[in-house]
Amino acid sequence: MTDEDLPPVEGDREWREQTQETNELAERLQPPHDDETERGNPAPATPALGV
Repeated sequence: MTDEDLPPVEGDREWREQTQETNELAERLQPPHDDETERGNPAPATPALGV
C-alpha cells in the first residue's frame, strides 16, 4: 500500500482542498434565506383557514 492509496489526512494539502470544496458546495446547497425566521416569527405549522 502506498501513500497514494491512503485517504488525505487533516493538514495535507489535498485534505484542505477537499474540505474547501465541500464547504463551498454546502454554501451553494443551503436553502433560501427566510427573513421571517430571523425575526423570531416561525412559519405556522398549519396555515390559517381564513378565520
